[in-house]
Amino acid sequence: TKSSHISTPSVVFRRGFFSRFLGGGGDGSKEADRLKRSKAIRDEMQTRVRQGPFYRFGAEWNEIGDRVFKTPEKLFAKKHSVVLPPLTVETLAGNEVTIPPVSGNKPTLLLVSFNDLGSRMAQSWKDPVDRHFEYESEEESSFRVLELFVVEGWHFKLFPDMMSNLMKRSVPLNRHEHVASFPGDFNSYKEVLNIKNTFVCYVYLIDSKGRIRWRADGEAEMQDALLLVENLKSICSESTNK
Repeated sequence: TKSSHISTPSVVFRRGFFSRFLGGGGDGSKEADRLKRSKAIRDEMQTRVRQGPFYRFGAEWNEIGDRVFKTPEKLFAKKHSVVLPPLTVETLAGNEVTIPPVSGNKPTLLLVSFNDLGSRMAQSWKDPVDRHFEYESEEESSFRVLELFVVEGWHFKLFPDMMSNLMKRSVPLNRHEHVASFPGDFNSYKEVLNIKNTFVCYVYLIDSKGRIRWRADGEAEMQDALLLVENLKSICSESTNK
């Protein structure tokens, strides 16, 4: 969930909340289904920004919508790319994941969300990647995937086992390898990742040196998803040709 001024801790521990965040995300193959999901997300967001703590976003809604960045067409040049401080988390499968990787040169597709709404947006980016690279096994894949759910607030760091157990019961087993939570202070990463609006998702391509080579946010339209897939191929090609 978001920081304390945006949401309340009780929301995080509702099973329905995690079930919606960690559900399958739909097949996304039919235009009608995609438009329906897009409308539901936008309707919910517009309702939220006009209520309570979200009111401060309301005046900007018509101008910024649900986007912070314009989706890049190409990877950022290495020499101009910001380096992410080392990030280590434990997935629901119990494996430690570090960005940048301790060994190997695989790039990482990192999806960051802070709430249910952002997590559903994240699936609009991940689903097309899953479909395009569905023939690859974990060992054969030329990149890593990490879905990171950030739960801000020092009090959540006191209950890491509870958070993990709640998520394990809600996430399909075949996704445990790629899903992790980050409870606590995420501010140092927010600054580097340029996260300003915590009720949308953020998508990054990070190379083996920890450089942020591509980023996007919000819900993916078809063209956005195509750009992600193409740039993922490009960053994987860089790693392979080293």
